[in-house]
Amino acid sequence: MEDNSGHTGLSAAGAAWSKGRRVENGSFVAGTDGMGVGQTGVGEGVGKGLGAAELSGGESCVPRVGDLPIRAVPIVPAHLSMAAARKIAELKRATVLFVERDGRLLGTLDEHALVEAPDEAEVAACLRTIELCLGPGTTAERAQELFVRSCTSALPVTAGAFLLGAVSRADVERALRSRRLPKHRQRPASPRAAA
Repeated sequence: MEDNSGHTGLSAAGAAWSKGRRVENGSFVAGTDGMGVGQTGVGEGVGKGLGAAELSGGESCVPRVGDLPIRAVPIVPAHLSMAAARKIAELKRATVLFVERDGRLLGTLDEHALVEAPDEAEVAACLRTIELCLGPGTTAERAQELFVRSCTSALPVTAGAFLLGAVSRADVERALRSRRLPKHRQRPASPRAAA
């Protein structure tokens, strides 16, 4: 059987998140406009000033979430104690954990929660609810806006009905910084070369 280690085991549609979640320009967001989970909404913002700069060949020079490192994030059940969640994070060398209940993605445990929460506390009481999810086609600029809005260090990335992993805020910011730097710095001609 083929190795499927890249898949986390949860699907966004199967996880069903909660009623009212929708995809906004490739990102799941809380809302009640009737768009269901699993509908992508990708492309709804194309050409509407969302920052997608087009090159002469029609290729976008804006980095997208799919171009960034998408990391597998361990998933823990909501009923575990924080002590058990810490052990899993340590074994997996993870700074962020996803939390699920009955196959539904509920939220994340970030570094702060893993350090500060009491050992006996239930994971469900310490998690940060996920209201957003990125898609591979989401621009890095839009992802940065969503990171600011959600106040988290990692957001889930889905493709269709599958949870691919997570992208970190640091990776998004790094991609945007590197895009702003000139790609080819020309060195001034050496006076010796001219002589």
